[in-house]
Amino acid sequence: MVDLELATDAARAAKSDALRDALDYDAIARAVTAFAGSAKLQLIETTGRAARRAVAADFGIAWLRLELPQAGRRGRAQTSAS
Repeated sequence: MVDLELATDAARAAKSDALRDALDYDAIARAVTAFAGSAKLQLIETTGRAARRAVAADFGIAWLRLELPQAGRRGRAQTSAS
């Protein structure tokens, strides 16, 4: 499971009430999941940071907090930044 918190300027979508102007949250979640699943990085922290950067750039997200589960460990790795 992936946990995302994000910030973006939603003024355009709020004004137009059009889906084309809104973030596609499903596409964002799928992109993070696909990236994390295909990354060949050793550390979950590095994977999370790289996924955050890729998704923020691809979707124009101003700020993103991402939590990824750590396989075989209790707890989760977090990364956040603008």
